[in-house]
Amino acid sequence: MNTKTKEKIFNEINGHHQERANVKNIPLQTRKFMDFLTQKYGFRDITYVTTHFYNSFFLAMDNKNRMLFIKHGGTAELYRNEYEMGMALWKIDHKHFLKPLYYCDNGEFFFFANEIMNGDSLHRYAEFGRLQAMPTNAKMSLVRDLYQIFIDLKKSDVVHRDIRPKNLAILDNRLILIDIQLAVSKTHYVELESMSARKLRNLGGRGYQYKIYQWDDSYSLLKCLKFIGCPAPEYRAEYNKIYHEIKSYIGHDTIKSSKREGALHRLFRHLTKKHKK
Repeated sequence: MNTKTKEKIFNEINGHHQERANVKNIPLQTRKFMDFLTQKYGFRDITYVTTHFYNSFFLAMDNKNRMLFIKHGGTAELYRNEYEMGMALWKIDHKHFLKPLYYCDNGEFFFFANEIMNGDSLHRYAEFGRLQAMPTNAKMSLVRDLYQIFIDLKKSDVVHRDIRPKNLAILDNRLILIDIQLAVSKTHYVELESMSARKLRNLGGRGYQYKIYQWDDSYSLLKCLKFIGCPAPEYRAEYNKIYHEIKSYIGHDTIKSSKREGALHRLFRHLTKKHKK
């Protein structure tokens, strides 16, 4: 397995300053899952990358010689949801969403997989100065891609809920939206059972979440548009038009959480914060 790809994924998920997991001592249950992928799906060269929150991440090759990015964990609905929501968006637009390839939501092991993108996130582009150094026409192309993602989400029944520079990837000079795991329906919103009020409180990321316990993809996309910025004065009129159109749609597809933190949980969280200080 390509070590560079593995390292890039680890850094994207955990950050550069996080300690590397000791992959030499992979738990027995994880090894059983890897055997399951080999025996049932014919995957090969399966590599454990890291575990973060409720997902463990792997790379593998399938029998069509595609490199896969695999998420695995103990809650079936997360992997079924990512497949179904991802497929709904991919059917609208093949260019700005990845096609979901596999999922399993029954038996002993649950997972989701799509083809690994040979690209970097918008966040990493900015972090290493590549976004700033990008030619103005290429940067404007990203702005237009972001606008197309806005149009796609607007016409879909999906609210992503976690749009931020880390979940916008640059692949083959185009912007794509990834990580659909926690998306919900606009018209038939039912919260994922595995998502507690505590997890939902900060879903969307600081600065990109609409409000605490509320999500609006238009708001998050507008913040990402500002993150990219207007590439050059000659694009100002087009950039401003896109900006105002996205801004005017904020509030139309807002999802308010059906789970909220109770007073006792709030008190406990504040006391815990004070104790840590």
